[in-house]
Amino acid sequence: MRDGRIERVARGRVSIARAREVDLGEAIVAAGMVNAHAHLELGALAGRTPRGGDFAAWV
Repeated sequence: MRDGRIERVARGRVSIARAREVDLGEAIVAAGMVNAHAHLELGALAGRTPRGGDFAAWV
């Protein structure tokens, strides 16, 4: 992050001079204005998810 923006995305740990690592626990950092929701049952899981029921329990 630099000036409130995601500057770089990389796999694993990256060593950058003067970098500050922040442990967000279970949180996710996502770029603003990105539609991060998905309909899993309409993609690769089509026909493999239960119909109806409690979505929160399924997740």
